[in-house]
Amino acid sequence: MEQPEGPLPVEVAIENLRRTLSADRRMADDAGNLLDLLAQVAGVPARTTQVRAEGWRPSTTEEAWDELYSKLYDPGGAMAATCCAALPVLAALACTDAAPVEAMIIAGGIVDTFSREELAAYSADNAVLRDAAERTLTTRLTTHHALCTIQALAAFEGLEPWGWALTFLASEDGMTTCPSCGADLWATIPPDGSVSLSPDTEITPADLSTLDPADARVYQLVNQYGGRERRRLVAPLLNLFSTVVCPGCATSYRISDALRAARSQ
Repeated sequence: MEQPEGPLPVEVAIENLRRTLSADRRMADDAGNLLDLLAQVAGVPARTTQVRAEGWRPSTTEEAWDELYSKLYDPGGAMAATCCAALPVLAALACTDAAPVEAMIIAGGIVDTFSREELAAYSADNAVLRDAAERTLTTRLTTHHALCTIQALAAFEGLEPWGWALTFLASEDGMTTCPSCGADLWATIPPDGSVSLSPDTEITPADLSTLDPADARVYQLVNQYGGRERRRLVAPLLNLFSTVVCPGCATSYRISDALRAARSQ
């Protein structure tokens, strides 16, 4: 069945998800809890959901988002079969004033993790999410929310590995693996533009003229929409485009290419 263009009303999207979960026995047992959580963050009556199982209920919308994050952002968790089916609701929420960044963070994690085949039925929802992310980036965001939204947009646009690897900029460190011999290299990349590698090894600054198209697109997004403190993101991002020499086998490789290769394995 052909998907309608544009986002569905949130109540309609939740009711459609309820029908999907009811019809598919493979879905998680606590589907009613998921539907109630979605209704709570959307601020709509829970009458469209199944009867909620007994147990803890979030007292605030923030707690409900945290619970949704734990259920849906981890596709290996108990509700893995439900993740993709929740995308239409997340797309609808991303187009509201309720909490678009939160909806896009979860949706971006789903889109980045599942295969193109598993996501094929949700191409229209992905387009809605991509457009919503671009609109949200034009608003006044904190640097953290800007980074989360850019990472989600990278997932919606298929910009490997940036649908997940921009967490390097938030944590200021992370590990990369040599694509040739598998030796690990720990990189610390604080906002001041410095970089520390362990084990210590040679590093060559990025050449912006030779960036992979995905890297160039993310660099442009961070420069343009990185929030009020985007300069704190640009220098560390450039370090992720740098070339290092593997301390194990002396192979030269770009950190961003190694992150891409790690995801494809």
